[in-house]
Amino acid sequence: MDRLALREKQAEIRTFTRMNQMEKTLEVNDPPIKFAIVSRGNPVTQLPNTNVTLEAFNRIDTFVVIDQYMTDTAELADYFLPTTTVFEEEDIYYASMYHSFANYGPKLVEAPGEAKSDLWIWTELAKGLGFGEFFNYTIDEWLEMGTQSLTVDGWSLEELKEVGFAKLSIADVPWADKKFQTPSGKYEFYSLKAEMEGDDPEVNLVLPTSKEDTGTGVEKYPYHYYLSIHYDQITPSTIL
Repeated sequence: MDRLALREKQAEIRTFTRMNQMEKTLEVNDPPIKFAIVSRGNPVTQLPNTNVTLEAFNRIDTFVVIDQYMTDTAELADYFLPTTTVFEEEDIYYASMYHSFANYGPKLVEAPGEAKSDLWIWTELAKGLGFGEFFNYTIDEWLEMGTQSLTVDGWSLEELKEVGFAKLSIADVPWADKKFQTPSGKYEFYSLKAEMEGDDPEVNLVLPTSKEDTGTGVEKYPYHYYLSIHYDQITPSTIL
């Protein structure tokens, strides 16, 4: 990740988590955020507070969305750039929530119309901004860089392309040693990291009132059932 992001280059970078991304977008003023790009994501419906998200995007001077669909977020964009699907570009796919295998996706068909890959869009943007040399790599070179840290465990990009999938060298059971990446090394219900960063360290559970409350509804049906469906792809959004 560090190599792909050119962390060795001197640059001022601001990073916000998905949980407070839009709040920070509204708060920061040194300098304020005036330009934003969302790539294959729908933060209007995916982030915690839709109203805050709408306020933040509407305040940004130039808003660009790169996607395959006209999502709620895309409808707010000043510019919408159609991007390729997984069948129209070569890449490696991995979803950490389900399994520990990476899958190779070859390019199968040409993209219709003016749809371009994310890589092409970012490369052309870099050229226009004057630092195109940082993106001057072939797709194979990008894939090699992205998987370089795995070679110590016998990973082979060539084998992945030949077989179509490969297991990553990670534990089958996360945190099996019960040592977590927290200041205490334990699973924390009271977050010491949040406390050190000046945020609320306690978990606050807020339950809505029943919409079926007709005077006796809450007493008769005191429990709520919530079903949280996760988006079927991991889609990042980028704030500049």
